[in-house]
Amino acid sequence: MAVTVAQWQYHLSRGSGDDYVIFNMMYLFLPLSIFLTGTILTSMVAGMEHESRGWKQLLTFPFPRFQVYLAKFFWVWILMLLKAMVIILMMILIWTMFMSLPLPLSFLIKQVLYSVIAYTPVLIIQLFLAIRLENQAIPIACGVLGAIASRFLPLFSMEWLYALPWSYSGLVSPFLPDYLFWLQVSLGVSLFLLIITAGWFQRLEWK
Repeated sequence: MAVTVAQWQYHLSRGSGDDYVIFNMMYLFLPLSIFLTGTILTSMVAGMEHESRGWKQLLTFPFPRFQVYLAKFFWVWILMLLKAMVIILMMILIWTMFMSLPLPLSFLIKQVLYSVIAYTPVLIIQLFLAIRLENQAIPIACGVLGAIASRFLPLFSMEWLYALPWSYSGLVSPFLPDYLFWLQVSLGVSLFLLIITAGWFQRLEWK
């Protein structure tokens, strides 16, 4: 957010004349921020259970194991949505303080919220890695590499790369003509991965 605002102020100081350039800046840096936040949250949620040896105890409770997994997933997902709300509120505040033009609120909400929703398949992958691997350095490294990849994958001309979940957050910006298609793709892939990983967790045995 700080980088986005700084670049916005830089463009305005140079008299670019485009007061809405901040949304272009957000398009460049928002996926990176979302990916890094998701990486940290999933590693924190799973890492605490690894450190306390709490997975085995959780799985002894009298309810299906997949419910434990879904609870962890939805907890992280809700935190990601809260992050999106904070970004939106901060952007509204900054716009109100520095601009006299009307804020395209609908565009702002879509830009932020759709990026978070499109990140869901990668969030599931990160949670799977964080639960499966006790050493959280590996999931964190994968998350950082994924964040970097998310910045560049949507820019390639090879369209088959768009099918990778790491591309979705950069493809759902309202700037792009097919953003609703990729939002639907991300939801479908999220449901598929959630079912697969919940089934895996249901059969998981902890020593």
